[in-house]
Amino acid sequence: MGKHGIARTAGVRMFVGMGAVALLTLGTASAASAEEVVIEHLSADPESPFDFGFTLCNDEALGQSFTATATGSVTEVTIFRSGIEATTTLSVYDGDGTSGEPVSTQLVSFADDFGFEPRVFTLEAPLPVVAGNRYSFEFEHIPECQNQAFVWGAYGYNGGTSFLDDVAQADLDLAFRVVIDTSDEDGDKVADAADQCAGTTFGDAPDLRPNRLWSTSVAGFADRDGVIRYTLADTAGCSAEQIIAAAGLGKGHGAHGISVGALRDWVAATH
Repeated sequence: MGKHGIARTAGVRMFVGMGAVALLTLGTASAASAEEVVIEHLSADPESPFDFGFTLCNDEALGQSFTATATGSVTEVTIFRSGIEATTTLSVYDGDGTSGEPVSTQLVSFADDFGFEPRVFTLEAPLPVVAGNRYSFEFEHIPECQNQAFVWGAYGYNGGTSFLDDVAQADLDLAFRVVIDTSDEDGDKVADAADQCAGTTFGDAPDLRPNRLWSTSVAGFADRDGVIRYTLADTAGCSAEQIIAAAGLGKGHGAHGISVGALRDWVAATH
């Protein structure tokens, strides 16, 4: 598809901009503050953050994957849209794609505005991310084209792709911004936004029995052979002592290590 003119595919009309062609900030990360990292995929044109726009005509779901440039938790997602007031569902995914089970979903509202302003959404459940891994977000069923709902995009992002009804659109990307919160007050390598145990510290391991685990450092939960079985990210930033107290585990877990089953249950309950 050329950069000028109109292209059509799968119920989507694409109106390609004439002005913003050169791109300078594709998938770049910049420090918004000492504790935030911003990933942006925008046009280089300071007057317009996008290069093209398209209107969804068949009640499609629209998503985008991206590569995390820092370890922390995604707290905000921004896209660019013009249209009437509407409510839809924003889902976030751990991985490249939108066809699996989302990590979390929430209802979001678009204001009645035709100024193509950024639409910033704060995640109710921040998405833990690891630098170098891919993640995705999706807006389900953005209103039909007669509602003049436009979503804007930009060319050439190498860290992911857009998705239309869960199908990757290899040559298209949304213009988007995500904010990663990297703050970590207790220094356990789990960002505060995803940390369910404040003030984490580590002590010596007890006399570990087979299939029992303990955390003696930020490396995570190791068995008696020193093999890491779970990370602190897996346990939502909680140490062995904190899990025993919070889950009300018996004295045997403190004396001989947390059982694999109990730790598995904790991980399931905190994710």
